Amino acid sequence: MMPKPENCCDCGTYEHSVPMCIGRCKVVEVDYCISRLVGALEASGLRPVASCCGHGKMPPSVLLEDDMEVVLLTREQADETVKRYCTRTDLPQEEFPDLDSSCGP
Repeated sequence: MMPKPENCCDCGTYEHSVPMCIGRCKVVEVDYCISRLVGALEASGLRPVASCCGHGKMPPSVLLEDDMEVVLLTREQADETVKRYCTRTDLPQEEFPDLDSSCGP
């Protein structure tokens, strides 16, 4: 087994990648740090077509065959995303008095 890399490799290199069988045994190089996620998505029937660990510059992501993208966020990144994009202005305050205007934490 390949030893776990200590850090991310540079963009455009395959220094810390592992070969994986995707789809009908198409062998592709996958960044080591997200290889388990790519394998789990593949095993569940959600066909990955591209992936990148982000190389320490952006969140890791996996593009699926149906053009959906799985993006891995830290708790802090997820909280910030919820604050930025998840506001509920469609709920009448009188019907839902216990809810504030945000669906975030």
